[in-house]
Amino acid sequence: MLRSARFIRFYLPLIIALTVFAAAFSGCEDSANKYPLNAVTRQNLIIYAASSLTDVVKTISANFEAQNPGLKIDISTGSSSQLAKQIERGAPADIFLSANKAWMNYLSTNGHIVSKTMFEPLSNRLVVITNLKSKVDIKTVKDLTNDGLQRIAIADYKSVPAGVYTRQAFNNLGIWKDVQPKLVIGNDVRIAMAYVERDEVDCGIVYATDAKISSRVKTLFAFPESSQPDIAYSFGMVKNTANTSQTIAFLEYLKTAYAKKVFTVYGFVWKGE
Repeated sequence: MLRSARFIRFYLPLIIALTVFAAAFSGCEDSANKYPLNAVTRQNLIIYAASSLTDVVKTISANFEAQNPGLKIDISTGSSSQLAKQIERGAPADIFLSANKAWMNYLSTNGHIVSKTMFEPLSNRLVVITNLKSKVDIKTVKDLTNDGLQRIAIADYKSVPAGVYTRQAFNNLGIWKDVQPKLVIGNDVRIAMAYVERDEVDCGIVYATDAKISSRVKTLFAFPESSQPDIAYSFGMVKNTANTSQTIAFLEYLKTAYAKKVFTVYGFVWKGE
C-alpha cells in the first residue's frame, strides 16, 4: 500500500502531463483550423476562473496560445463569489468560469454576462481528505461528528460554491448542526485544502479534482452519491469584453474533444454543453 501511494504521489503529475501533451498533439491541427484568430484583432484575453479550475485552465490556455501566436491569456483565479463581485464592479474580464450556476446567473441577471454564451460542461464530486502523514482514520461522512475530530476545513459555506455544496451535502445527511462548530473556513476551496496540506486541521472537504493534484493530502472517501449536490460549472462571456472574437473562439475551444479529454484527465466529470 505504501509503495502504491508513493507511486501515485510521484508519478501522477507526470502521467497527467504526458496525457495532456498527447491530447494536445492529436487535437492541435483540427482545433487550430476551426478556431483561428484574425491577426488584426489579437489582444490579451482575460479569464476569471474558479480556483478549482486553476490547473486545467492553465493547461488548456497554454495550448490555445500555442495555436494562436501573438495571443496572451491572463488567468485570474479565486472563489467564484469573489470573481463575480469583481466583474460586477467593472473589473476587465472577458470570460467567467464559475464553479456553480448561481454566480453566473447572478451576473447574467444583472446584465454582466451574455446569456446566450452560457453553458455548463462540467461536474465534480466532494471528497474528504486529510494530510498525507495524518493518522486520522475515518470511514464515512458521519464519522466527522466523532468527538475525536475537532477541526474540519471547508470553503466559505455562505458564498463560495465548494462550501455551499458541502453545506448542502451535510444537510442531505442530516448532520450540518453537528459539524458546523468544527468548521475552519477558507476563502476558497484551495485555501481550505492548504489548511490540510499544512496539517493545521484534522481533515478537509474539497473537490475530487483538488485532492488529485496535491501531493500532500490523501483522500479518505467521497461523499455518498445520495448526498452529493448537483455540482455544475458554468462558463460564459462577460458582456463588456473588449475581445469578442477571441472570447468566443476560446469558449468554443472549451467544447472541443481536446478540452473534454484534458478536463477528464484532471478528474472533472464531463457533462457536455
